[in-house]
Amino acid sequence: MLEWLHGLLQNNLNGPELTFLGWYHILYIVLDLGLIAAFCTFFLNKEKVTQEKFMWGLTIFLLSSYLVDLALQPIIFLGETGVAEAIINKLPFHLCTLNAILIPIAMVVKKSWFRNIVVAFAFFGGTLFLIAPQTYVQGGYSPFCYQVIQTFIYHGAMLCWAVFALLSRFVRPKLLDALWATLSLPAIAAWAEIGNLVFYTPERNFLFLHHDITGLTTGYWHLALYPAIGIVVFVAYFSFFEFVYPKIASVLHLEK
Repeated sequence: MLEWLHGLLQNNLNGPELTFLGWYHILYIVLDLGLIAAFCTFFLNKEKVTQEKFMWGLTIFLLSSYLVDLALQPIIFLGETGVAEAIINKLPFHLCTLNAILIPIAMVVKKSWFRNIVVAFAFFGGTLFLIAPQTYVQGGYSPFCYQVIQTFIYHGAMLCWAVFALLSRFVRPKLLDALWATLSLPAIAAWAEIGNLVFYTPERNFLFLHHDITGLTTGYWHLALYPAIGIVVFVAYFSFFEFVYPKIASVLHLEK
């Protein structure tokens, strides 16, 4: 049984290969965005209680998908030396895996500043993965293998949760929230660094703290570059939803 599951789930590159902005990458982006648009359009026309159930459904799906994927790693890499590394890389020390924990907390803890931060993290995490799924477009992955399909579904659901939270006014971001989001970055970085130290290898790079994946800096200058980019992005994001989005919503007859 385990051998059969291993054969079903492992990456077998006997056909096309997933490449950055290749046809299959673009297809996944279109499918994810199309499903997000369809779900959001459908549920935005429903009552608030139905909208909340939809958000809880996405939340449960995200957490379940993450936990099942984590549990499947020993089967995917059955008999291979990389099984421990695969499990460690799925632990919640990257932003997107951490979101599987933060999103359920945000649904329960009714603090607007916390929800605004988590929605922003989910929005940027989902968006950045769809644009540049770094692990899977560097060569060697079939677009039809379990790892690729699961990861695009997971990040698509994460982005759907964030977009719907914004459109349904589950959260109402304010420019001041950019300050709280910026102040949360050291806490997120400290958490990721715990993972880097506890599971240390020279290649360990949770939250990309030890190695710059942008190629724009040398040494540890990326530790200054990342927060600078984050501040600019946060200010633009929260400014848009406080000052610009209400005007767009008024024109489109959406909830402001």
